[in-house]
Amino acid sequence: MSEAATGQTQTDSGVTQTDGATTTTVAETTTVDQQQQQQGTEQTGKEGATAEAGKTDDQSGKQGTDDAKPTPKAPEQYTDFTAPEGTSLDSALTGDLKTLAKELDLSQEDAQKVADLGVKHAQSLVAKQAEALTAAATEWEAQARADTEYGGDAFEANLGVAKKAVDAFATPELKKLLNDTRLGSHPEMIRFMVRAGKAISEDRFVGGRAASGTRSVESRLYANTKQK
Repeated sequence: MSEAATGQTQTDSGVTQTDGATTTTVAETTTVDQQQQQQGTEQTGKEGATAEAGKTDDQSGKQGTDDAKPTPKAPEQYTDFTAPEGTSLDSALTGDLKTLAKELDLSQEDAQKVADLGVKHAQSLVAKQAEALTAAATEWEAQARADTEYGGDAFEANLGVAKKAVDAFATPELKKLLNDTRLGSHPEMIRFMVRAGKAISEDRFVGGRAASGTRSVESRLYANTKQK
């Protein structure tokens, strides 16, 4: 079949023309592929450079954060903490507080606040203990007044007998102990002292003038040990 019949014309460069349209040769296709590959390589190179730059910035940022450490608030050595007037701080506990304050990076002022809180807590405990002891002494005295052996109408007179025993045998240290601990009001302690007083005065009744009911048992038995 002739070229005119098919509408195709063979040229010297190897390009076949069909109805005015040109078909790309193998050589031209190869050139396009090489250009695309080169563009891809350049793009990959740019992305890699960008990633490396990002890593460098991250490392620089981390290094800057590490370098910017906060200034410690804790002093090299804490000075002695002050205590409220009339109180004192335990030296061992004070040393523990200084160690803890150093670990927590507390300033001298903040550490003093912790010390003040500890003192307030201790004072609160002491006050509660004193209240509990006073309540117990009140209950003991009520039981003693109602005791069937030495209480009732003879209670005041028997306290005079008990005081005779205290004066005869108790040392100043024992008197102070019974007064400070309020154990002098315990029913069994009064029973012991009444019996001891009667034992040293069996030949006569020791009554005396009844003491005022407003005074506590301790004030009547250990009056000479009361602090002024």
